[in-house]
Amino acid sequence: MRRRFCTFTLTLLAALVWASGAGTADLNASARAKADLIVSAVTTAGSIRAGGALTVRHSLRNRGRVRASRSTLGYYLAPAASSKPRRVRIALRRTPGLMPWRIVRRSVSLVLPRPLPRASYVVVVCADASRRIAEARETNNCSSSSRTRPVQRTAPPRPSLTEQPAKVTASSVARFAFSSPGAATYRCSLDDGAFVACGSPTRYEGLAEGAHHFTVRALSAAGRRSGQTAYPWEIDRTPPHAPWFITVPESPARTTSAYFEFASEPGATFTCSVDGAPFAHCASPVFLAGPLGDGQHTLAVKSRDALGNQTPATARAWTVDTQAPPAPRLVGHPDNPTNLRRATFSFLGEPEPGVTWLCRLDGGSTAQCARPQHYPGPLAEGTHSFAAVARDLAGNESRTTFTWWLGLGFDLGVFSGSNPAGVTAFGDWLHRPIRRVLEYFTFQTWAEIEDPAQISTWQGRGYQMVYSVPMLPQSGATLAQGATGLYNVHFRRLAERLVATGQRSVVIRLGWEFNGFWYPWTAMNDPNSFILYWRQIVNTMRATPGANFTFDWCTVFGPASIDADRAYPGDAYVDVIGTSAFDQDWYPGWEDPITRWRNFITLPFGLQWQRDFARAHGKRIAFDEWALTIRTDGDHGGGDNPYYIERMFDWLNAVDDLQDGRPRVAWGLYFESESSEAEHRLLSGRFPLGAERMRALFGNVD
Repeated sequence: MRRRFCTFTLTLLAALVWASGAGTADLNASARAKADLIVSAVTTAGSIRAGGALTVRHSLRNRGRVRASRSTLGYYLAPAASSKPRRVRIALRRTPGLMPWRIVRRSVSLVLPRPLPRASYVVVVCADASRRIAEARETNNCSSSSRTRPVQRTAPPRPSLTEQPAKVTASSVARFAFSSPGAATYRCSLDDGAFVACGSPTRYEGLAEGAHHFTVRALSAAGRRSGQTAYPWEIDRTPPHAPWFITVPESPARTTSAYFEFASEPGATFTCSVDGAPFAHCASPVFLAGPLGDGQHTLAVKSRDALGNQTPATARAWTVDTQAPPAPRLVGHPDNPTNLRRATFSFLGEPEPGVTWLCRLDGGSTAQCARPQHYPGPLAEGTHSFAAVARDLAGNESRTTFTWWLGLGFDLGVFSGSNPAGVTAFGDWLHRPIRRVLEYFTFQTWAEIEDPAQISTWQGRGYQMVYSVPMLPQSGATLAQGATGLYNVHFRRLAERLVATGQRSVVIRLGWEFNGFWYPWTAMNDPNSFILYWRQIVNTMRATPGANFTFDWCTVFGPASIDADRAYPGDAYVDVIGTSAFDQDWYPGWEDPITRWRNFITLPFGLQWQRDFARAHGKRIAFDEWALTIRTDGDHGGGDNPYYIERMFDWLNAVDDLQDGRPRVAWGLYFESESSEAEHRLLSGRFPLGAERMRALFGNVD
């Protein structure tokens, strides 16, 4: 204490001399300007144990007159009981320069060396440990803690694991890292085996699948053992449950896409391969948009658990088939048209495995059927359609259809005089309701034409009437005058009369058989006037309010007094191309029914001409008069000719000849009457063979 007081006194005196301007001369050699580093107030926190942590706090002061440059602080352990302690260096720390009379306080964390002999120690801190600073005094650089600390003799703490495998892992290698403050060594045990010396980290390889148990404990330098730290874990190298399919496409399938759903154990992920492609990540559901080609395809799925264990692939194969099987071939079906109210179909098909035969009639369901397929009926009159279907296992279908007409493809009508009872009798004989009726207006005078008595006869009876309307009366008139519009008033009155009696939609068979010579309106001598007059009449009647008439341009078939097409009024004035075709002929070979029919077809302006002319002009055709014929002169009539009935049936039912989606023939009116020239009545008993054939073909019988 005395030395320190003296030093302080000298320093104070030097400062006073300098302050008073006494000069810069040194007072003496010991008072030269130097730094003077002093350590004080050394304290510690923590236990003294080998390898342990220790915190040291202290102050560092420069009591010299000049700045102390950077230096080194030394930290040491010294046995407390030794008279000449041999210091154990703990660490060196750099310290910054320090101005005169400046003081700093430091706190330093240190790790004690190992091994450390058993003793009580003090901590010594020395300034300028490397002896690089010239100081006013060199003997006051060190200071020690006032409290001694013995080396700790307790066991180190339980080791802490800083690295370990996952609780469940697929790896057969396990690595452990651990630490325990104050531990000198460690002992490890695997799966309850003997403890052996180990270090951190410790590694185990080639471990078997299943549960494992690792234990570690620490030992101090004095041999004290810590508590055990244990870690259980499991090695799982078993793949998850192989994936299973929940939803798969049908096989064979006609769709070119595919949809799958699959599953495995919870938490599993999946990889997929299509048709042998590399496996790639996927998830359920999987939709293959395609288009997939025809043939076999395969989806393979593997599942993988969270540890990376993977199953073998589960595969599902299916076949895409978009090709329909060969269509059935019909080898037996009803006639078209037919009156048979039952139907039988026979069909063949190319053999293909798994093909199912199905049938459908009209709008019914498609169902499996036999070969041949029989429909006992009774089938209703009208159009029928049959489909034979071949369906393969994928559901692809091919079909063959057949459409036929049951009944008549045209309206069957009759002329039976102005006699409604005769119409009824004819229908009853055929077992078929009569739809159309032919009637003739008398034409002695204009009054008979404009207000015929026949209108009242048929009013309200429900028939579709075909009225044969004269163009001129027998009392005298000409086509040329009619062409000027002179007679329009008569036809306007007729139209008004028809509308007034509810017959606004009747057929007007105007100026029938004009190409012959026997009626006053024959076009033989003046076809142009005939055409203009026809147009006058049509325009007049159509202009009548409420009228909706159909105009029938009716020829007599075959060569006549004038070529029929020379008197055609034009498409705008004609709705139907009609004709009269009785079974009589004046050409060579007329006695033979086949030759006679051929003449009907092929003669100029015969039946084929009528069909072709109507097709060219977009019109339907009508047979306003047709019948078997026994002439009173005994010559040129066909007589009881069933062949004529058969051929007329075929010609009238020509379903392959359509106009606007309908059969070309609109109606056929049998002339069930007699005249002074010929007998035509089927019910007269004079045509037994023809009548029988008529009833079989045109009647509604089975």
